[in-house]
This record gives sequence, C-alpha cells and structure tokens, in this order.
Amino acid sequence: MVDFHLTDISKVVQLVLAPAFVVAGIGTFVTILTQRLARVVDQWVKLDEAHPQREAESVELGLSRDVLSRRAQMIRRAILLCTFAAIIICSLIGLLFLDAMISTDLSMLIALVFVLAMTALIGGLTYFLREIHLATAPLRDRLSR
Repeated sequence: MVDFHLTDISKVVQLVLAPAFVVAGIGTFVTILTQRLARVVDQWVKLDEAHPQREAESVELGLSRDVLSRRAQMIRRAILLCTFAAIIICSLIGLLFLDAMISTDLSMLIALVFVLAMTALIGGLTYFLREIHLATAPLRDRLSR
C-alpha cells in the first residue's frame, strides 16, 4: 500500500462524484420504468377482468395481450440492464478508491468497467425506446388515418 493522505482522499472523492450522480440518475430512471411496468400489469388485469372466459378470446384481445406481454418484457430488460449498469458503476467507484490506495495501476480495468457500464445503460435506454414505440403504436395508427 502507498501512503494515503487526506488530499488523496479528496481527489478521489472529486473523481467519484460524477459516477455517483450517474447512479442517482439511473435510480430515478429505474423508478420510471417500474411505474411503466406497473401500468402494463394494471392493463393486463383490466383485460382479464373484462374478459374472464379465455376460451372466447377475440383476435383483438389476443393482440392486446401480446402487445402488453412484449411491452412488459422490454421494460423488464430495460430495468435489468439499467440496474446492472448502476451496479457496475458502484464497482467503478470502488475501483477508483482502490486505485488511489494501491501501487498497481488499474486505469485500464477502470476504463473497461466504465465502457461495460455505459454499454449496459445504452442497452437499457434502447429497450426503453422500443417499449415507448410499441406503446404509442395505436396512437400513431389513429393519427395516420
């Protein structure tokens, strides 16, 4: 271990502030995704209550359930990837502190972890955009008529 002083700690704290804010932003975004998932579940329950007999399902009802199922799957994947990105960023913060405390250079590992986190976040945002596109399809269809 190298000699670790208060000035070193303050520099590391400055370095980890940006990733910490990213984690906070991801947390807020995951909350929004969770609310969207709850709405999809509520819509599914309303369909089940409105049509309790599944044998008499219409094509339209089947399509509605299919769309809701696809939306739920996309939201679930977005939540998974964004949560994974937040966990990776938390690991990155730990690596930044570790890098300051030991004599081994971890800069390449830190860069790779950061790229992995951003890749997971991009994946989560992409699933979110796909879900938004799917959710607004009926509105786009009505407007195009």
